[in-house]
Amino acid sequence: MNTKEKLLAFLIRNKKAWAITLLCAGTIVLLFGCVKLLSFTLPMLEHNYGDAISGRRMGDVSIAYYDGGLSTYKQGDYASALKILTAGYTTLSDADGNIPPRRQRLAADYQLLIGNCLFYQQKLKAAAEAYKQALRHDPNDLSAKYNLELIAQIVASGGGQGDPKGPAGQAGKGRDKGI
Repeated sequence: MNTKEKLLAFLIRNKKAWAITLLCAGTIVLLFGCVKLLSFTLPMLEHNYGDAISGRRMGDVSIAYYDGGLSTYKQGDYASALKILTAGYTTLSDADGNIPPRRQRLAADYQLLIGNCLFYQQKLKAAAEAYKQALRHDPNDLSAKYNLELIAQIVASGGGQGDPKGPAGQAGKGRDKGI
């Protein structure tokens, strides 16, 4: 009897034990899915980002922070949005403190929104730095380029006030124009 035949005979003799093992494994996977659904997915769907963030190991907490910051930004609470976005940006780093290549686009989105929050708080120098950081993460980010040029024009014209239309990359208004 070769090894393959011995294994087949073992499986046939112990099919009840294998069935119980597979049933238990399936139950564990199902329970994990339910826990993730209740602690991360449902709060995200209900726009309850704080609960999703507290379910840290169940989902991508950086997305929860971004969505929470975006929601707060849309409400016009730029100072609170800035705090949320800054905290979320730190979650993108790996153990060595580097942002992995697969997270660079999200990092650029964070920095663009951080720059917009700073712009609306009339902190143009800090906003410009955030837009430059967005371009470090994604050199092709047209909204960050536009916003940086907008700030340069405002500063060159002697103005310190933000453009009433605002910067490119506003939530819900596309990424084709400025702040």
